[in-house]
Amino acid sequence: MRSINILKKTLVALTLTLATTGAFTTKAEAKLNKIKVTSPSGKTVRVAKGKKVKLKTTIKILKNKKVKFKSKNPKVARVTAKGIVKGIKKGKTKIVVSSKSNPKIKKTIKVVVYKKAVKKIKLNKKNISLKKNQQFKLVASISPKKNVSKVLSYKSSNKKVATVTKKGIIKAVAAGTAKITVKATDGSKKKATCLVTVKKGKVGIKSVEVRSAFSLNVELTRAKALTYEDFTILCKYPDEKEFLDVFEITSLTTLDNIHYEVAVRDNKMFDYKSILKVVIKNLEGVHEKDIYVDGVYGHYNSIYNRIFTCHYSKKVNSRDLRFFYEVGNKFSYRGDFEEFIMADIKKITVSELPKGLTATYAEDNSYFEFNGTFAEKTYEHKTVVTAIDVNDKKILINCYFYIGDKDTLYAKAFDLKSLAYVPGESELSEEELNKKISWDMAPDICFTERDSYIHSCKKYKAEGLPDNTYIEDDGHISLKDISKPVKAGVYNITLSAVTQTGKNFTVKYKLTLVDGIKVKGRLTDPDGKPLSSTKINFEEKFDAKSYEEDNITETDENGYYQIRIIPGTYDIRSVRKNVYNSYYVELTKDTTLNIKSLYYKIVFANPVLDSVADSSDIIVLDKEDNSVYDMKGKENVLISKWFEQNNRYEYKLFTYLKKGTYNFGDGVLKLNRFINDEESYNVLNKQFTVSESGTVKLDLEKVE
Repeated sequence: MRSINILKKTLVALTLTLATTGAFTTKAEAKLNKIKVTSPSGKTVRVAKGKKVKLKTTIKILKNKKVKFKSKNPKVARVTAKGIVKGIKKGKTKIVVSSKSNPKIKKTIKVVVYKKAVKKIKLNKKNISLKKNQQFKLVASISPKKNVSKVLSYKSSNKKVATVTKKGIIKAVAAGTAKITVKATDGSKKKATCLVTVKKGKVGIKSVEVRSAFSLNVELTRAKALTYEDFTILCKYPDEKEFLDVFEITSLTTLDNIHYEVAVRDNKMFDYKSILKVVIKNLEGVHEKDIYVDGVYGHYNSIYNRIFTCHYSKKVNSRDLRFFYEVGNKFSYRGDFEEFIMADIKKITVSELPKGLTATYAEDNSYFEFNGTFAEKTYEHKTVVTAIDVNDKKILINCYFYIGDKDTLYAKAFDLKSLAYVPGESELSEEELNKKISWDMAPDICFTERDSYIHSCKKYKAEGLPDNTYIEDDGHISLKDISKPVKAGVYNITLSAVTQTGKNFTVKYKLTLVDGIKVKGRLTDPDGKPLSSTKINFEEKFDAKSYEEDNITETDENGYYQIRIIPGTYDIRSVRKNVYNSYYVELTKDTTLNIKSLYYKIVFANPVLDSVADSSDIIVLDKEDNSVYDMKGKENVLISKWFEQNNRYEYKLFTYLKKGTYNFGDGVLKLNRFINDEESYNVLNKQFTVSESGTVKLDLEKVE
């Protein structure tokens, strides 16, 4: 008996569970498959007596999207099988919309039938003119005023120009025109329109920022095509009253006519703590803007006798120094923070120095000094100089010391990243090519033995070199077969050799060879004509081992160029610097980069030069006496070029100049033969005008 009761209870519980589960499933299914019903007037159908409106239904999950409609009071409103609701008489009712495949899934919508229909809609404005981001409230009046639905719909014909809300608030988005349509939702089909014109607005300067020591980023409020003649860049210092110093613009680069890179001649840079003023002609809005140069964006290199942009302008706050000496060597080093300066330094600290050295500081903390005599040997001893400026910015100089002794030699090799070798890509001779390969693959090695350097050592051996390469006895790495490639990859290489004093050493370094990216494009003059036979240098930034001749390409007769480089940040310079300059260009993938110069190529011609072309004697140009000057006295050096065509030499004399009027300075042209044969000519041309690329005839008179 007890067993029977337990069984009954179990069956009852199971039945309740199944029922509950079934109910949950039905509710969940209904919720997931809820029918959405809307009308022109929204969640409530508002229709005039005798008029019709159409319902819109959606079912998300069910495969069968068909529904059926039923009015709860056909005497007030009727509905067809297609969901068209007709007002019969004034009143309220409901319409039930249900799924044909599952009648349990349904939705009810309210219906209001009005006695009268809308006869006219009148707007407060038929035409409006707005500026970008400006708003306007569109007000609609309906007739008749009573017993009619006042719910209206608003729609924009072009949302990219102007948008409109359900309450009639128009917002201007961008320049152009858009039509706002205001429509009755009661089935009367009455409507009114308003034409919105969004003005382009005044073009002005939005922002200016320093990009490098020789270039600025200028952003406009909207697109406008500008030329370099529209720009003026002035300079002064805080204690000066007027902007006087003027920078000469050499390049102007833009992709969208909104963002411009303005590059200036690299004979002077944007100095730290100076104030620049950018003035742009032909702007209706803000046409000038000042900017304070808040950091060091370049440095002068006495070896190259020129100013370089530097990575410190990227707000890097540290650098590394390495020192290689022997025990007993006297040491003195003075360092400063000029390349990092954003504000004055208030505090300097130095971590533990190698034994025998002491540190001192300037009273104003502008520099520090290390002095002393190295007392013991150490390998890669790290000393950190920390400077804190008045804005609490931290600047770090990491000093690494390698100190050997008479019995101990320390050597350090540094990792390399270079392009993988591709046969036939370079026009260099085999000897020149192997020199480049060695430069690209053999590391810098520093020694504590002061008279040692990589190629003064002998008996080099190497492990881990790429296939198709070998190391020569003096440390040069060369190709085994110039017709075969050296594949990309990461190579962990071990080098060993013997110094001139007979000490053995072993160093390790990582060589990364990459396939690189291809950059190609076309170089043209201001009129779009090709600038042929023009060399372009891609100077990699922040690479201590890169040098100016590392990545040079030359345009063909139609102005096209192509080069393969390591992905990175580059300054792009024509070898003739005023043809084109662009700074801090990020190149990370194959890129088409078309370049338009501000300069025209001018070739100078005279029968004297034509006769030189027929001569087997090589003639060079005395560049010191061969310059042209613009009317402001700025110098442009003429260039001579040799190239062999049809088994003879062709001699060209040319330069690159902006549009304008020029003269020849002292008017003397000197041609010097190698065999002590000098000819001098007076240039009789007083002036010439440049308006396009082409040839200028030289009138020459030989000086006896």
